[in-house]
Amino acid sequence: MYWLPHIADEKLDLDSPFYREWKKRMGSPLHFQTVRVSGLHWIPVEGPAIVAPNHLNWKDIFLTAAVVARQLYFVGTYELFDPRVCRRMIYKHILRTLRPHRRVKPFFKWLAAYLAHLIAPRVQRVGTIPIKRNDHDRGFFDVAKEYLRMGRAICIFPEGRVGDGKKLHTFKLGTAKLVLDLYQEGRRRIPVLPVAIKGTEKLFLPGRRLDFHVGPPIFVDDYIQERDRATLVAFTRALQEKVAELFHRKWD
Repeated sequence: MYWLPHIADEKLDLDSPFYREWKKRMGSPLHFQTVRVSGLHWIPVEGPAIVAPNHLNWKDIFLTAAVVARQLYFVGTYELFDPRVCRRMIYKHILRTLRPHRRVKPFFKWLAAYLAHLIAPRVQRVGTIPIKRNDHDRGFFDVAKEYLRMGRAICIFPEGRVGDGKKLHTFKLGTAKLVLDLYQEGRRRIPVLPVAIKGTEKLFLPGRRLDFHVGPPIFVDDYIQERDRATLVAFTRALQEKVAELFHRKWD
């Protein structure tokens, strides 16, 4: 079992003070970057919506939270919610990316524990929705759909893993399933916003360029087929094509 946010919890209210403070702190590193943003007007100021960017790095969350005005409920791996699991995940990432000498490994073990202690309680307080790494996490779908029924906006990375900054991974069907299930409940025209993020896979050095471009929304209503599976595939393919178009466009 893993932690699931309680929908009625006052700490998860829209535009909560904690989220605003977290958003401010997450956006502070961006003051030293060159950030290019377009298409924010496509994101509705209220009502249910899904923001669907490509995924390059955990810093994607910083950029997204900083530039989108309304509160977003991010979908994140369940490993972030358990300090012990989070610590192991961070430490493995450090070993894989930095390949530190064995003499300094104790320092990085301490650093991983410190970061996990900071991260785990905060991802809960900002309303992050935990998900396991598959398309059949029933707990995730229940919570995410309830957020959308309540008129909240969630952010999902449809690739389900980080990319290399050159091409997109095949999108998973989870985003399509969310909006199709709600469509079948009678909740139509829930916008899904394709978003292209560029530059976050690199270190945040002063002056480095980051891009955040939002395209027009797409709606599952426009992709309904006789079979649900065909609808999911058609919508997911369309979403990936829209994100890829934004991602590969030359932004002058």
